Amino acid sequence: MTGPYSPIVRPTDVELLDYEVEIGLVLRTELTADAHVSNENIGHYVAGVVLCNDVSARDTMFGASFLQWFHGKSFRGFCPCGPVLILLDRDEVVPTLANLRIELSVNGEQRQAADTSQLIFPPGQTLTELSAWLDLKPGDLLLTGTPGGVTATASAGFVDALGTEFAGPPGPVGARVFRMKRADVVNLSWCDCEPHRGF
Repeated sequence: MTGPYSPIVRPTDVELLDYEVEIGLVLRTELTADAHVSNENIGHYVAGVVLCNDVSARDTMFGASFLQWFHGKSFRGFCPCGPVLILLDRDEVVPTLANLRIELSVNGEQRQAADTSQLIFPPGQTLTELSAWLDLKPGDLLLTGTPGGVTATASAGFVDALGTEFAGPPGPVGARVFRMKRADVVNLSWCDCEPHRGF
């Protein structure tokens, strides 16, 4: 994990660097094997949400004889998060998770967009499943999944353009821009689908 404006440098042995816009859940309390998380109690476990870019080295992930998800997503400097962490009261967690919209665009062209209500696995189910085999602690960050539109399905020209270094300049709250050497821009943003709540 890294800061929202930290450089993302393609590792020397990686050819295909990819993006994944995701909502991160920050945990409030410990989750262990006996936990069952549902809409009724998720506010007990989730303290807040943050926008993340789950940067992925696709050739590392898919080029090995066994899928290397951990290796492909865990290089130094991957997974910028922020700049805003929204802390939630327990009763705000369910409506917030049901009404966030995340988007990612490249050079002004939308590549990813979805509402959190469209997640394949609801956050409660994901937390329950992970806690069955992994203890989770307060402050841990769990990413929720990405919409379609990642580079793994993009054209060869666009894939070639991602084989460069990202550098993130400061940007407005709620949006992050990463500039690539070839002048490509990747922008992540989110909004509350119920704007009267104020974030």
